[in-house]
Order: sequence, then structure tokens, then C-alpha cells
Amino acid sequence: TFDAGAAFTLTDSVNLGVVGYNLYGADAAQFPRAVAVGGLFRPMPKLTASFDALWNLDRDADQLRYGGGLEYFIATQRGQAGYPLRAGAVHDAGQDATYISGGLGMATMKFGVDVGARRQIGSGDELVVTAGLRFYGPRMATDSPGAGF
Repeated sequence: TFDAGAAFTLTDSVNLGVVGYNLYGADAAQFPRAVAVGGLFRPMPKLTASFDALWNLDRDADQLRYGGGLEYFIATQRGQAGYPLRAGAVHDAGQDATYISGGLGMATMKFGVDVGARRQIGSGDELVVTAGLRFYGPRMATDSPGAGF
């Protein structure tokens, strides 16, 4: 399959993105043709709001999935570590399901740990809990944004 996407940095606090899935390729149920859009807004350094929506173009109506969330980042005094707190919601019209989510983590300059949960509300009782561990490698020193690319 062939996918394509683009990300746009409109300002220091606003980013937008668009993606096309399976634009060319297999015509199979496991590879539906779809488009998605997303956005990020950072009104202050510690607060981020995001949203996204995905439309499945190969199926009947009501194949829209959309959601949004907030992250508040509590930084340590010297800014070398912090604790992200997250909350969000998503609605999947194709499944007629709505979910709420939340999570917390710890991030340093060398690694990050996250735990999150998603709970179906209304028409079901699904609960998913996930955890993640990230390690960051050496970073290149740059004199200006974009240098080194």
C-alpha cells in the first residue's frame, strides 16, 4: 500500500497534520482507504491540547473516529525531568463506542516511563491498560533550529 502525510508548523504553538492511508495498493478489508487530520495547540509551555479525526472511505457511513486530549507537564525545579498528566476522549462511530482515557508518566533527559488506561463508557465496559518505556540516545548540539538535517 502507499500512504502519504504532511505536517505543518503554523506557529510555535500550533501544528497541523494530514495523512492518507492506502492511497494506492491493496483492495482488502484489512487495508481500508482512509484520511486523517490532526492538530496540536500549546497555549503555554506546560499545557498541550490535541485532536484528531479519521474517516474510513471504503466502508458505509458512520466510519468516523475522532477524539482529543490534554497534557499538563509538571517539570522539576531544574527542568531536567518532569511528570506528564494526560486525559482524553475518543468516539468511534463505526463501533458506536466512546472511550475516556488518562495517564501519567515520568520523563528525564535519558528515559521516559508512561502508564495509561482507556475505558469504554455507555454501550460497553472495555478497559485497556498500557505501559511504555522509552530510552533516548545522544543528541546532537545545534546552533539553530533545524541545523544538522
